[in-house]
Amino acid sequence: MLGMLYLVSVFVESFALFDYTPFQAGLVLLPAGLTMFAGARVGGRIADKTGYRVPVTAAMATIAVAALAFLTIDTTSGIALIAGITAIMGLGAGAGFSTTSAAGMASVPERVSGEAAGVINVARYMGTVLIVGLGTSFSVQASTNHLNQQLEAANVQTSEVSTMDDAMRTSSQDLNKTIQQLPQDQREAAKDGVETATVAGFKASQMLTAVIAGLAAIASWILFKSEGKLRKGR
Repeated sequence: MLGMLYLVSVFVESFALFDYTPFQAGLVLLPAGLTMFAGARVGGRIADKTGYRVPVTAAMATIAVAALAFLTIDTTSGIALIAGITAIMGLGAGAGFSTTSAAGMASVPERVSGEAAGVINVARYMGTVLIVGLGTSFSVQASTNHLNQQLEAANVQTSEVSTMDDAMRTSSQDLNKTIQQLPQDQREAAKDGVETATVAGFKASQMLTAVIAGLAAIASWILFKSEGKLRKGR
């Protein structure tokens, strides 16, 4: 979930669309924090009644659905929609955090519970690194490809395209400066291109998130299949 929040934060801070400050981006993510808390409580109660299979699978599926919902946004989408989808994602993440931790701790002897907790946290942060690293790579590549197509259509010089590509990967401020140096007719096309490229990049990162969460949902359903027998045999 931490990786997913990072991707949303970078998106809303992009100068091409919302140009939010880090504080404003934090406010956008606030509803997700609240739903994460609610999801953790609900997921725990469901696990107490049904075991871990249903809540863990549902949690991963909720994250996947929220990520897919992000694929419907465009340059005109409002911040309320972004915050709402992120809140749904937070609901799934909260349920997943609590139930996967409980499932892991319940499956090991009490004498190694400390080591088990450490392994769970390491795995969780490795997942965060995976989402941030791969998500950022997918986003930048998709954004750059889309921007190049828009700039070529606007007859922007190759040298300027290369400069904007470099700025797209590093600094929004540098990208904005490069756009301002273009001729007026190309400037507007470049601005539109950056806006649509930013959305395209974010969608690419969310498609990756949806795939990973979807696979996690399938794996959860399969791996927890014999949960009841394992618990009785302990």
